[in-house]
Amino acid sequence: MTTGSAQPSQTPLCVCVVGLGGGGFHWEAQKIIQAVRRPLELVLVYGGPNGGIMYWHSEDAIRAKYVVRGPSLTGDGALRKSVLTAGNIVQALRILYREKPDVVLAVGTAQAVPFAIAARLANYPLWFAESVTRVQAPSRTGCLIARLRLASKLFYYSPELAPHYPDGVCIERGAT
Repeated sequence: MTTGSAQPSQTPLCVCVVGLGGGGFHWEAQKIIQAVRRPLELVLVYGGPNGGIMYWHSEDAIRAKYVVRGPSLTGDGALRKSVLTAGNIVQALRILYREKPDVVLAVGTAQAVPFAIAARLANYPLWFAESVTRVQAPSRTGCLIARLRLASKLFYYSPELAPHYPDGVCIERGAT
């Protein structure tokens, strides 16, 4: 299937979409995916208990679906968070090596960090989108990804975040 005005003869771009499971992150990821003018194959990575809300609406082909546990769920101590994060990095590496995406799209959630580290280790480009709800201050996830320079492209929605993301691209809310 094609996206937008894409040419059917183009090779599909494989995008691993991380940070799904409910709420606005689905909307944000779908808005970014809809802007790609090329055929896509998607690898969807859901988070949260039992994958959260495992819903995705797209005309693009879905190659695979995975469920990962968020590394920083409420009630986890520092040691448990560290172990879960390390486990998520290993799981992310397995997914990336199995699926071999052209790009990893991570949207504002805690699952973005392990996938960002795994993408860097496996030499896959990462596009990170800060949450649309972040208007005046970036998220801890966004700050960490920016500070460690894990994203090849970093997107944010509010112009007020420009000082926090000097190498990022502002996509004002009305434009998407």
